[in-house]
Amino acid sequence: MRLNLDLVAAELSAWRPRCFFPHSVALPYDRIEMFDAASRPRNGSLFLVDERTYRELPNLWENAGCGFVVIGALEKQRAGMPALALERPSSLASIQDKLLSLHARLNAWTDHIMDAIASGAPLQDVFNIVAQEFRNPLMLSDEAFLFVLTAGHVPEDFHDRFWTPAMETGVCPVERYSDTWRRVGADIHLRRQACLVEDRETGRHYIYRYLASDESLYGMFELADVNAPFSNADIALVEHVASLLELAVRQSAFRKYSEQANDPLYRLLEGHPVDDYALHALLERRGWSAADPFYTCYVVNSVDMPDLELSAQLSMTANTALLYPLEEESPDTAVTDPSYELGRHVERQIANRLPYSCLFSTEDGCILVVREEDHALSDLRDRMEQKRFDENDPIELLIGISSLHTGFRELAIARDQAKRALRWAKTAQGGMLGSARACFYDDAFCLDLADRLDVQENVKWLVPESVARLAAYDKAENAGYQETLIAYLEHGCNMNRTADALFIHRNTLAYRIKRIRAISGIDLENLSPGDGLLRIWLACRILRDLPQ
Repeated sequence: MRLNLDLVAAELSAWRPRCFFPHSVALPYDRIEMFDAASRPRNGSLFLVDERTYRELPNLWENAGCGFVVIGALEKQRAGMPALALERPSSLASIQDKLLSLHARLNAWTDHIMDAIASGAPLQDVFNIVAQEFRNPLMLSDEAFLFVLTAGHVPEDFHDRFWTPAMETGVCPVERYSDTWRRVGADIHLRRQACLVEDRETGRHYIYRYLASDESLYGMFELADVNAPFSNADIALVEHVASLLELAVRQSAFRKYSEQANDPLYRLLEGHPVDDYALHALLERRGWSAADPFYTCYVVNSVDMPDLELSAQLSMTANTALLYPLEEESPDTAVTDPSYELGRHVERQIANRLPYSCLFSTEDGCILVVREEDHALSDLRDRMEQKRFDENDPIELLIGISSLHTGFRELAIARDQAKRALRWAKTAQGGMLGSARACFYDDAFCLDLADRLDVQENVKWLVPESVARLAAYDKAENAGYQETLIAYLEHGCNMNRTADALFIHRNTLAYRIKRIRAISGIDLENLSPGDGLLRIWLACRILRDLPQ
């Protein structure tokens, strides 16, 4: 690692250094030399000289890329000869020993970081090594400003309006960050350099440094002046380690996705074979068993999705904002780029609401494997509000929910069900689950069946004449007999349970069933050939659910 005069000034702070150089994050010096009669200008050398020698050096030393540590009371800098003057008396030899020790320590520190990255050490271990050269604690967040980890000394009574919420909830308070960042400049999100920011509410200072490479943002590295005031040396060190952390974060992200791809549950979701030993070992680690009932939830962003033919506005609230660039001329409007991915804030929120589920990222969102014992499917149903889809609803997410399954080898089927349920979220089968538009596959089964059979345009070949007559009567008289017949069949032809479900008297239900028989000829106690219960139910559901 190279040095600069800010790092030297911090190391020699006991000698009351005075700065005669422009502050910079550049690290130009790779060599420390004691000046003598044989010394010649060399780009990248830091010379130790007395004050008189510095003043009398010939002009060829100007703009030669050298730096100077001057012993003595220097009055002014010579042009092109940046200098650090030490007013406290000391020998050149003792200063040289101090700086050689600094150089060796920083080189060893850098090598330690690089070795940890190269060996694939956990990101926390890498960050702990980085923190060794900083007096203040460090925090790392990912590309969506989700809190990842901290390193360094954090006092027990520490409280900070930025860091404390992030460490407690796992989500950085973006609205507070944004307010503070704006005071630095409108382009702070684009800066590839360390920024020193003051929080005017508390007087605390922070150093922010985005971690990016080419067009990709990997996260943010930051410090807070909790234990000591910041110096220019901190800025220089932040810049030095930023490039190292960018490499570490990239490799860590790659390992994360590699681990996901090798997870037995993920492989089953993708339809790949998994041997019994690997599956049972994973389930045992999670405290699950192979016989546990489960379902899946497929979650995507609510912006336009070509497959779904949905058009819904994205609500940019503080807790669920998708932190990707917006058009400058319309910063408060939703982005309708079909390639938009689900924000990691939303993933974290979902994981918090279903904490015992297993979440995997997908190309267009995320999918959760949820054990029935942990989060009952019926509880989700109870929370869903049946509401007609409105194009102007501020919908944040779309969620498709599969049927209940037993046997994790059916995960690919459950995933397919959940994803296909998304297609029907804006129909009468969907509803509002909090701020999300959701649809249960069980409610959209007939729509999906008709879609798979490609009978959207003409369903007559699936519908027996008896059901067709009943549908025609319903359409003409708005009688609702199809709904009665569907409810009766779905409740096992039980009069009491059906009456309760329809909120009508049992005698009223008996009258309706008689009217159904009279209108359609369907006799549920003595079915005619071609009028099986399954076919009647399926025909009624398809006629009801498909747009006419």
